[in-house]
Amino acid sequence: GELHRDGRGVRRSAEAAEEHLRRACALDDGRGCDLLGDLLVGRGTGEGRAGAYDAWRRGCELDHGPSCTSLAGQLLAGLGVPEAPMAAWRRYEQACGLGDPAGCGALGFLLLDGRPGVVAADRPRAERLLRGACRARDAFSCRVLSDRAMEGPPPAPLAGTR
Repeated sequence: GELHRDGRGVRRSAEAAEEHLRRACALDDGRGCDLLGDLLVGRGTGEGRAGAYDAWRRGCELDHGPSCTSLAGQLLAGLGVPEAPMAAWRRYEQACGLGDPAGCGALGFLLLDGRPGVVAADRPRAERLLRGACRARDAFSCRVLSDRAMEGPPPAPLAGTR
Protein backbone atom coordinates (compact mmCIF):
# COMPACT_ATOMS: atom_id res chain seq x y z
CA GLY A 1 0.00 0.00 0.00
CA GLU A 2 2.73 2.47 0.94
CA LEU A 3 4.62 1.80 -2.29
CA HIS A 4 1.56 2.60 -4.42
CA ARG A 5 0.68 5.60 -2.25
CA ASP A 6 4.17 7.08 -2.64
CA GLY A 7 4.98 5.76 -6.11
CA ARG A 8 8.16 4.04 -4.91
CA GLY A 9 9.19 1.44 -7.50
CA VAL A 10 5.61 1.17 -8.82
CA ARG A 11 3.11 3.44 -10.50
CA ARG A 12 1.57 5.85 -7.98
CA SER A 13 -2.05 4.81 -7.49
CA ALA A 14 -4.38 5.87 -4.69
CA GLU A 15 -6.77 3.08 -5.68
CA ALA A 16 -4.09 0.37 -5.49
CA ALA A 17 -2.77 1.83 -2.23
CA GLU A 18 -6.25 1.76 -0.72
CA GLU A 19 -6.85 -1.81 -1.89
CA HIS A 20 -3.60 -3.06 -0.34
CA LEU A 21 -4.03 -1.09 2.88
CA ARG A 22 -7.60 -2.37 3.28
CA ARG A 23 -6.24 -5.90 2.90
CA ALA A 24 -3.47 -5.25 5.45
CA CYS A 25 -5.95 -3.82 7.94
CA ALA A 26 -8.31 -6.76 7.41
CA LEU A 27 -5.34 -9.03 8.16
CA ASP A 28 -4.93 -7.32 11.56
CA ASP A 29 -1.99 -5.09 10.66
CA GLY A 30 -2.35 -1.98 12.84
CA ARG A 31 0.06 0.08 10.75
CA GLY A 32 -1.93 -0.81 7.64
CA CYS A 33 -5.09 0.44 9.38
CA ASP A 34 -3.33 3.66 10.39
CA LEU A 35 -2.08 4.34 6.87
CA LEU A 36 -5.51 3.52 5.44
CA GLY A 37 -7.06 6.05 7.82
CA ASP A 38 -4.53 8.68 6.74
CA LEU A 39 -5.27 7.99 3.09
CA LEU A 40 -9.04 8.18 3.57
CA VAL A 41 -9.13 11.30 5.75
CA GLY A 42 -6.91 13.02 3.18
CA ARG A 43 -9.84 12.99 0.78
CA GLY A 44 -11.52 15.67 2.87
CA THR A 45 -14.99 14.18 2.45
CA GLY A 46 -17.51 12.96 4.99
CA GLU A 47 -17.20 9.47 3.54
CA GLY A 48 -13.41 9.64 3.82
CA ARG A 49 -13.56 10.80 7.46
CA ALA A 50 -16.02 7.99 8.31
CA GLY A 51 -13.74 5.45 6.65
CA ALA A 52 -10.74 6.87 8.49
CA TYR A 53 -12.59 6.54 11.80
CA ASP A 54 -13.27 2.85 11.11
CA ALA A 55 -9.67 2.20 10.06
CA TRP A 56 -8.14 4.02 13.04
CA ARG A 57 -10.58 2.37 15.44
CA ARG A 58 -9.52 -1.04 14.12
CA GLY A 59 -5.84 -0.13 14.35
CA CYS A 60 -6.35 1.05 17.91
CA GLU A 61 -8.15 -2.20 18.76
CA LEU A 62 -4.99 -3.92 17.49
CA ASP A 63 -2.93 -1.85 19.97
CA HIS A 64 -1.24 0.29 17.33
CA GLY A 65 -0.39 3.51 19.17
CA PRO A 66 -0.40 5.92 16.20
CA SER A 67 -3.86 4.65 15.20
CA CYS A 68 -5.11 5.44 18.72
CA THR A 69 -3.61 8.93 18.49
CA SER A 70 -5.27 9.61 15.13
CA LEU A 71 -8.58 8.24 16.39
CA ALA A 72 -8.34 10.43 19.50
CA GLY A 73 -7.71 13.54 17.40
CA GLN A 74 -10.76 12.80 15.29
CA LEU A 75 -12.91 12.24 18.38
CA LEU A 76 -11.63 15.38 20.09
CA ALA A 77 -12.35 17.57 17.07
CA GLY A 78 -15.56 15.80 16.04
CA LEU A 79 -14.37 15.39 12.44
CA GLY A 80 -16.92 13.17 10.72
CA VAL A 81 -18.00 11.74 14.08
CA PRO A 82 -19.73 13.25 17.10
CA GLU A 83 -17.31 15.13 19.34
CA ALA A 84 -16.35 12.85 22.24
CA PRO A 85 -13.64 14.43 24.43
CA MET A 86 -13.70 11.73 27.12
CA ALA A 87 -13.33 8.96 24.55
CA ALA A 88 -10.52 10.97 22.95
CA TRP A 89 -8.78 11.24 26.32
CA ARG A 90 -8.96 7.45 26.79
CA ARG A 91 -7.52 6.83 23.30
CA TYR A 92 -4.67 9.29 23.95
CA GLU A 93 -3.93 7.47 27.21
CA GLN A 94 -3.94 4.15 25.35
CA ALA A 95 -1.63 5.53 22.65
CA CYS A 96 0.79 6.90 25.22
CA GLY A 97 0.73 3.61 27.13
CA LEU A 98 1.63 1.89 23.86
CA GLY A 99 4.65 4.17 23.51
CA ASP A 100 3.39 6.59 20.85
CA PRO A 101 5.18 9.93 21.46
CA ALA A 102 2.45 11.93 19.68
CA GLY A 103 -0.19 10.40 21.97
CA CYS A 104 1.88 11.31 25.04
CA GLY A 105 2.38 14.83 23.72
CA ALA A 106 -1.35 15.25 23.13
CA LEU A 107 -2.04 14.09 26.69
CA GLY A 108 0.49 16.59 27.97
CA PHE A 109 -1.05 19.39 25.94
CA LEU A 110 -4.53 18.65 27.30
CA LEU A 111 -3.17 18.51 30.86
CA LEU A 112 -1.54 21.94 30.64
CA ASP A 113 -4.82 23.78 31.11
CA GLY A 114 -7.19 20.85 31.61
CA ARG A 115 -10.41 20.21 29.79
CA PRO A 116 -13.68 20.74 31.71
CA GLY A 117 -15.56 17.50 32.17
CA VAL A 118 -12.60 15.46 31.00
CA VAL A 119 -9.45 16.20 33.00
CA ALA A 120 -8.19 18.78 35.47
CA ALA A 121 -5.02 20.72 34.75
CA ASP A 122 -1.87 18.99 35.98
CA ARG A 123 1.11 21.02 34.82
CA PRO A 124 3.84 18.84 36.39
CA ARG A 125 2.48 15.72 34.66
CA ALA A 126 1.90 17.69 31.46
CA GLU A 127 5.50 18.83 31.43
CA ARG A 128 6.80 15.30 32.06
CA LEU A 129 4.72 13.94 29.17
CA LEU A 130 5.69 16.77 26.82
CA ARG A 131 9.39 16.50 27.67
CA GLY A 132 9.35 12.73 27.13
CA ALA A 133 7.54 13.12 23.82
CA CYS A 134 9.94 15.86 22.73
CA ARG A 135 12.92 13.63 23.60
CA ALA A 136 11.26 10.95 21.44
CA ARG A 137 11.27 13.46 18.57
CA ASP A 138 7.61 14.57 18.61
CA ALA A 139 7.93 18.04 17.08
CA PHE A 140 4.53 19.22 18.36
CA SER A 141 5.57 18.54 21.95
CA CYS A 142 8.85 20.40 21.47
CA ARG A 143 6.96 23.41 20.07
CA VAL A 144 4.51 23.40 22.99
CA LEU A 145 7.39 23.35 25.46
CA SER A 146 9.06 26.21 23.61
CA ASP A 147 5.85 28.26 23.54
CA ARG A 148 5.31 27.68 27.27
CA ALA A 149 8.89 28.72 28.04
CA MET A 150 8.31 31.97 26.14
CA GLU A 151 5.16 32.68 28.20
CA GLY A 152 6.96 32.45 31.55
CA PRO A 153 8.83 35.22 33.35
CA PRO A 154 11.89 36.53 31.58
CA PRO A 155 15.11 34.75 32.53
CA ALA A 156 17.43 36.41 35.03
CA PRO A 157 20.19 38.42 33.34
CA LEU A 158 23.53 36.71 33.00
CA ALA A 159 26.20 37.76 35.47
CA GLY A 160 28.23 40.70 34.24
CA THR A 161 25.74 41.83 31.55
CA ARG A 162 24.32 44.81 33.45
